[in-house]
Amino acid sequence: MGTWGDILTYEVQLNNKIRKPNRGLIYTCNCGWIDASHADGRDAKKLWQKLLNEEGRNYFQQGILGFKESQKVSNGKLGVYITTEKEYLIKSGPNLSQKKQIALAIFKDFNNQVEQNQGSGIKGTLSENWNGTSFSEEDLVSNLVGFYDSLEGTSWHDLCKPASVDASKAIFKRDGIGTIWQTLNKNETFTPKFHACDECPTSVFPQQYQSIPDIRKGELFLDFNESIAVREKDYDLFFGSFKDSPQGLLFQGIKNEVRLVVRGNETQRQFGHRALMKAARKAGLWLISEQTEYANMFYPPADFSTEVNFKLVWTGKIVKKIKPSEFNQKRGQYLTYELNDSELNELRKRKFLLP
Repeated sequence: MGTWGDILTYEVQLNNKIRKPNRGLIYTCNCGWIDASHADGRDAKKLWQKLLNEEGRNYFQQGILGFKESQKVSNGKLGVYITTEKEYLIKSGPNLSQKKQIALAIFKDFNNQVEQNQGSGIKGTLSENWNGTSFSEEDLVSNLVGFYDSLEGTSWHDLCKPASVDASKAIFKRDGIGTIWQTLNKNETFTPKFHACDECPTSVFPQQYQSIPDIRKGELFLDFNESIAVREKDYDLFFGSFKDSPQGLLFQGIKNEVRLVVRGNETQRQFGHRALMKAARKAGLWLISEQTEYANMFYPPADFSTEVNFKLVWTGKIVKKIKPSEFNQKRGQYLTYELNDSELNELRKRKFLLP
């Protein structure tokens, strides 16, 4: 939120012969109020570098395989700080033009969330009542021009055409900018609000700050959802030719192993039966009858004299054949059951009703 003191800060820099001040508040003919510190583009530059390099761990979520990006900022005064944090999943492999669209969409989404948080909740309400900080007239526009300056090499000092400090002071006194003592001017968009100014015969928001088309969430990026996103390395992406089908888009991944405590009197067959039932539950097959039917396909309830061999994992080593004596040593301890391809395929068929 800009204040009278911010205009004075800008003025001091001009008096010190700083041609392009990087702090303070000034009115501009083509971009309305600009907060120079918001327009520095540092956060946008960090985001852009991560997108260029596709930095981050790979996850699979809702048909998108990509990398996770986290955004976090804390704002406040006088010991009242409001933290905003969001995570996104960005599709791997977009071209340069698409990366710019993703960067802009995330930048707008996150900054909009920051402003919302500054006006909500206990801390936000206190802050809002004291200084009207959320969606202050200059905030989102200043963020946007800083974004473009970082990515495209433009300069708001040249394109926005700052008015003089005296003209800015006059507009502030007359129209305010959002403080509790002034008119509560808000701007919840990334398009500037203009004020009458003798030094500005025309006011046209530069096309250079509107050149990247907006995109919506869903195709190239998503809100990261920890409850359904899965690490790429942890899951076998099964669908292959189904990846563009409705089933493939729904696919969240079926984990290929489950951990259970070995009960004191159960056999390997019973342990495997119980592991498959747990795998079915984790995959979202909630009907008990279906789980039992599924488990019985691989581990019939009949008690045979010889134990079946299946993969068990402990201490980082996969053991393909487990003797009863070795199995007995693990009673009361955790064992990891690793599903084979047939078990995984059957589980996926049941989850997505595939033939």
